[in-house]
Amino acid sequence: MNAQEYAQHCGVSKMTVSNWISEGKISAVRVGRFYEIDAALADKQLSENINQAQQRKPKTKELTKPISSDKPLVVDAKPKKGQVVGEALKGGPTFAEAQRAREVYRAERERLRLLQEKGELVVAADVKKEVTTLMRTVRDNMMSIPDRVSSQLAALTDIHQVHQLLDNEIRTALRMLANG
Repeated sequence: MNAQEYAQHCGVSKMTVSNWISEGKISAVRVGRFYEIDAALADKQLSENINQAQQRKPKTKELTKPISSDKPLVVDAKPKKGQVVGEALKGGPTFAEAQRAREVYRAERERLRLLQEKGELVVAADVKKEVTTLMRTVRDNMMSIPDRVSSQLAALTDIHQVHQLLDNEIRTALRMLANG
């Protein structure tokens, strides 16, 4: 049925039906200059939208509430022949929500830029590189201990002297790391 027939079916004006289509409350297929509407599907979609609107609580302004949607924010103004109209708008953010999300994103980006300028925020890749270099140095210093003390350990027979020698070498290696 066309938009005029559906408007009569619902007891509303044709303009109201056109608004429902453009707002994504009901689906319609564009045929030439007119819309074809599946009355059963449109009635179901309309009742779901009305039920959701009645169940909706008053909106509170939460500036940090993230906006996410897998729906596109931009829809062609002039649908092509046979294209379903209104489906892409369902569940997507409103213009005001998209603006708020953009402003929250910009504020967060500026906050991170400021923290980076203060030196309180560093690039993760740089930290990983420094940690990797440090760990390699630790590994190399620890792995060189047996080469330095093996001949001395072979000559010692007292367990306390062996322990003391190993302890001194480990502490010396750690001091070298701490001093840079």
